[in-house]
Amino acid sequence: MRTLVVNAAVIDGTGAEPKADCCVIVQDHLIEEVRPKPAPYYDRADQIIDARGGFVLPGLVDHHAHGLTRGPLMITGQEPLSTERVQANLGRLLRQGVTTALNVDGFPTAEDAIASSRFQPVAVKTSTLHTPRHLDWASRGPFASGKLGHSRHWDVTQMLERGALAIGEAGPGLDPHWKDYALIPRAVELAGGRADVAAARSLRAAAESNDRARLAAELDRCGAAGAVDHFLDLYDAVRDWDRAAESSLEEAISAARGHGVPLIFHHSPATHEIQLESAAQLGERHIAAHSNFQCDGATEAITRARAVKRRGGLVDIMSGDCFSGREFQPTTDVTFGLLAAGVVDLISTDYAGGFWDPILLLIERAAEAGAVTMGEGVRMATAAPARAIPGLAPDRGVLAAGQVADLVVTEPGHLSRVRQVLVSGRPVPLPANDWS
Repeated sequence: MRTLVVNAAVIDGTGAEPKADCCVIVQDHLIEEVRPKPAPYYDRADQIIDARGGFVLPGLVDHHAHGLTRGPLMITGQEPLSTERVQANLGRLLRQGVTTALNVDGFPTAEDAIASSRFQPVAVKTSTLHTPRHLDWASRGPFASGKLGHSRHWDVTQMLERGALAIGEAGPGLDPHWKDYALIPRAVELAGGRADVAAARSLRAAAESNDRARLAAELDRCGAAGAVDHFLDLYDAVRDWDRAAESSLEEAISAARGHGVPLIFHHSPATHEIQLESAAQLGERHIAAHSNFQCDGATEAITRARAVKRRGGLVDIMSGDCFSGREFQPTTDVTFGLLAAGVVDLISTDYAGGFWDPILLLIERAAEAGAVTMGEGVRMATAAPARAIPGLAPDRGVLAAGQVADLVVTEPGHLSRVRQVLVSGRPVPLPANDWS
């Protein structure tokens, strides 16, 4: 099959700015040529795609995502998402131009990832958190789902041999976010009630101050009356993880160093100091994840990012939710500040509670604000992650001869409005734009 993508404004993934009036020639699954003219006359192609002046760029390589498999969710090995939600998550990524994604929940297997790739034409890969302390917490801890399956018997070496590409995501749990959004609501659920984030924060404050009267009142409001002792037992387990967390991170760093693979490290104020130790040991194999998260302001975030980079690590930011939900990122100040300071290496979606903004929307808005060039933003989401994690997107991430033809075609003048996606040279159907 020979395909021509004509009348294209090409963003090639190298950091160069868009080149108008180009065409991309695809032979079977590979890019044959990117030609600096609108169309190759008299070419005997089987299929023509007219970009109509829209951008054509490499398929995005999302190196930090969650909820893309039917395996355990997040660091605690929570109950897997339903098949329908996994399909919806993958469909949303595809609609946003993502053709390769690394699921960093830590416990799903390569087989889980292969199964997910059947739901949507997104190449799903996995990481591993099968270090002793992480595995013990997820398989036998008080919040474990009991759904680790065969992978509970495997260690990091075996998971890497079976196809995991990195260690991670290591580090969630040391800051209040994880407790408020995951562990405390789960503890209340186990005590017979239901807690939102605001209630979880109140419960945490009451537990940490040992205010039993306030705790009893808060639990009563959550529908878990009389469960103070039960809740405190569960909350003790949360504090046990805090006490064990440093050694769990040291295990993750050691595993990444010993196996020569990248480490995706949850970057927050609570993990920053050990993050610096990791970057000093691992260099570019250390990825400081979502460095625009849980910051008091751009100045703090830039200072932390520069410290990571001085020690050789890579700085990642997430697209987050500053354009939609604004639950975790109410403004673009930190994100645009980091980009404008030139300290960002990689852009991913992360999860943002399941409501992440498109990477291309972040790049588009940041370019409009002058925080980054469009070409450089695209590079951070294509060639850069493909290089940072070996095996994640081989021969992808750049529009050049000999590369695999994973392509994104957008509407004219709008980077974030994805019109068509090609995977290995073949146009794929895009899910309905109900949740993009």
